Amino acid sequence: MFWSENRRAARYFSLLVVTAAGALGLWLFGVGGFDQWRRYRALLGHGLDFHDPFCAAPFCDYPLFWRAGRLARHGAVAAIYDHARFFAATGQVAAPGKTLLPFIYPPVTLLPVALLSLPDMVASYYAFVCASLVGGVLLLRRAGIGWGCIAIGLAGLPAMWSLYLGQFGLICAAVLIFGLSQLKRQPVRSGALLACLAIKPQYALLLPAILLSRRDRRALVASILVLAVLIVASILLFGWQAWEGFLGPGQATARTFIEAPFRLGYESGGTSIFWLMRSLGAGTGVAYTGQFTAFLLASAAAWRVWGDDGADPTARLAVTICLALLASPYGYTDDLVGYSVVLPMLARRDAPFTNAALALLWLAPAFGVAFAHRFGFLPMPFCIALTLLIAWRRLAAPEPKTLQTAETLLQPAR
Repeated sequence: MFWSENRRAARYFSLLVVTAAGALGLWLFGVGGFDQWRRYRALLGHGLDFHDPFCAAPFCDYPLFWRAGRLARHGAVAAIYDHARFFAATGQVAAPGKTLLPFIYPPVTLLPVALLSLPDMVASYYAFVCASLVGGVLLLRRAGIGWGCIAIGLAGLPAMWSLYLGQFGLICAAVLIFGLSQLKRQPVRSGALLACLAIKPQYALLLPAILLSRRDRRALVASILVLAVLIVASILLFGWQAWEGFLGPGQATARTFIEAPFRLGYESGGTSIFWLMRSLGAGTGVAYTGQFTAFLLASAAAWRVWGDDGADPTARLAVTICLALLASPYGYTDDLVGYSVVLPMLARRDAPFTNAALALLWLAPAFGVAFAHRFGFLPMPFCIALTLLIAWRRLAAPEPKTLQTAETLLQPAR
């Protein structure tokens, strides 16, 4: 009652929360930048023998891609999907440091990583970071997203962490946002670009439902053709044995990796329903059932919202990003870049409490791991679900607007 009668107080309370979250987020951004600088100084002083404070191997996940690319170019694709052979073989072609993770990506991913492996690993990593950042920003701008929302999204922990790891999270999120936002205006280009998400298929799980619900043959045919080209190119360049390895020992390794007993290690940054249920003590069968149910519900929801051309584009995009995260059994903090970008896009000057909640949700990935260690279960699926609820309510009362800027988040209503 107090807040409803004192709207000015509610607006300034919201502005206080948004400002505090923004200040803390900027501080974390500065810490992330300092960590990158500290890594570079350690590299200059010790070479690739330096100790990375956050990862078992120097440059974290990036050696995984660089080493797989080197093996693929040297004709040793059979060793890539056999974890034991991959671990043994990479010591002959890669820099010092152990890569503990298996390579579980499809052979189409070998196409870009083979190119990335042409320079030495250090030069390749920094070139990849720069290309991801520039390419991501350009795609987001081409999607019609304002500079404010881009800045807020890329200043969040997921984007910083994705770049630090040497992962594809930033560029894949930008491709997904561009492709979805331009499906109506540029169906061929959007469909073709969305097919490139095959390098990380968890981003593309809802695309069949989306493209079929729109009944746009141009986008659908373009995506199928590009996907076929990628598959054929991977076979021609790396041989059918790459697909045999991926579908055989590669899938067995992936299942072992994903179904391992939940522990507060890398899983504490998980974002999926599967790992949420595992963190709550569920067995693999129950967790898979919950995840498959989430996938079916997400597909049905995506079919519905993309079948309606009159839906508010901002809300529809945010709904889809959240649904894609909940549909996938495999996702980490670095896969939340798109989530960080759409949060400020949902803000409105006439919704102070919602804006405050969005600011806290933007900050949540930075504390998800600490929360999991403190309470024993994953918080991010709940945060994604709350964001989905906010976006879904926007669908119920759409505004005749294009994608919004961050001004709606940073300015109180007058």
